[in-house]
Amino acid sequence: MQENSAVTVLENIWNSHELVPLIQIARASPGAPSGLQFSSLCTNSLTIQWTPASSGFNASSYNISVTSGTTVGTWSVAGDTTMTTIGDLIDGTNYTVSVTAINCAGSSNSSSVSVQTFSVNVTTVLYQNNSVYDVELFWTHRQQYTVMVTSATSTDTYNNCTSSSCLYIVGMSGADVSSYNVSVTCRNTRNQIGQPYVAMQSVPTPVLQVGQSNVSGNTATISCTFLDGSSHYCMVCCSTDPSVPPDSSVYNIFTTRGTEVTVSLQGLTSGQMYYCKAAATNTNSNNCTGPVVGGVKVFFSFMTAPVPITLHHHQCQQANPRVSIVLYV
Repeated sequence: MQENSAVTVLENIWNSHELVPLIQIARASPGAPSGLQFSSLCTNSLTIQWTPASSGFNASSYNISVTSGTTVGTWSVAGDTTMTTIGDLIDGTNYTVSVTAINCAGSSNSSSVSVQTFSVNVTTVLYQNNSVYDVELFWTHRQQYTVMVTSATSTDTYNNCTSSSCLYIVGMSGADVSSYNVSVTCRNTRNQIGQPYVAMQSVPTPVLQVGQSNVSGNTATISCTFLDGSSHYCMVCCSTDPSVPPDSSVYNIFTTRGTEVTVSLQGLTSGQMYYCKAAATNTNSNNCTGPVVGGVKVFFSFMTAPVPITLHHHQCQQANPRVSIVLYV
C-alpha cells in the first residue's frame, strides 16, 4: 500500500512536470567553509584547515587562493579535503589565504585568513681562544629547527632543535672555520622544512673602542663602541692589583647588547686604582673568563676620586669664627 502510494506520488510529479524544479534544487551551490585557520606555520610554508558548511549541498572541490598585494597562486583540492599545505612562500611576508567551495551548480562565498610567515633571524656567535674557535647559533622564534653543518669532510644534521640555542661546535681551527657552512631551517609541526638560512661562512671580527667618564669616588661609566657596526654584549672586568689579571676580577658586569653600549660600575672604593678589561661577548653570563668574540679585548685603567677629609680648628676665644681646612689624601 505504501509502495503503491509512493509510486503514485512519483507518477503525479512526472505527469505534472515538477521534475524540473527538483533538478534545479539538486544543483544548488554549496555553503561557504567555516573555521578557516592556519594549523602550522614556517618560513616558506603554512598549513590551513577548515570545516565544511553544516548546511546546503556538498562541495565537489575547494579552490584555494593566496594573495600578498597581488595573487600569488590558485589551485584546487578534492571536496573531501579539509586541510592543505601551501609552499614556496617568502619568509617574513604577509599573506591572505581564501577558500571557496565548488560544485556543479556554482561556488560559495569565500572564507579568508591572514597570516605572516616566520623569519628565522639566525645569529651566529664565534668565540676565539688561541686560534681555536667555538660556534653557537641563536634564533628568535621558538619553533623546531633543523641545523645542518657541512665541512670539507662531513655533514652533520641536528633535528628538532626547539631551544633558543641547540648547536655548539667546539674546537675548530681557524682554517676549518672558513670551510664550514652552517645552515638553519624551520621545521613546522607537520614536519615540513622551510627555506635554509646560511648562518656561517667566515669569522667576523668586531672592532671595539672603550671610553670612560663620570669617574667619582665610588662609580664610573664605561662605554663600549663596536666600530664595525656589529652588535654584542660588552663584558667589563676589573681588578685592584696590577699583578692579578682582570679574569680573576673583583668586579665584573655586562652591558645590554648593541653596537654602542654603556655600563655603570657601582660600589667602587674611593681613591682606588682599577685595572680593567673590556671584551666583546655574545652571552651575558657573569663570567670574566667566558668566551670572547673574535678574541677582541681592550685593557684600560682608571682611579676613583679620593674621599675628602675635613679638619676643624676651634679657637679658644668665642668671638673668633670657626676655621675649616679640607685636605685630599
